[in-house]
Amino acid sequence: MDFTLHDLGDAHVEAAARLLVDVFRAHWPDAFPSVAEARAEIEELRAHILWVALDGDGACWD
Repeated sequence: MDFTLHDLGDAHVEAAARLLVDVFRAHWPDAFPSVAEARAEIEELRAHILWVALDGDGACWD
């Protein structure tokens, strides 16, 4: 299996933030109550190594 590292762009951050809100809403709604709060968490993680899954078109779970 081959992996390629890419910088996490703004569109990926937005998609990941929406995913966090959607996924956690059912069981832990207070974890990421808004896309803005999820985005802030991701931005904090960007200062460190952050791995994300992208499809062949470079979309982040979108």
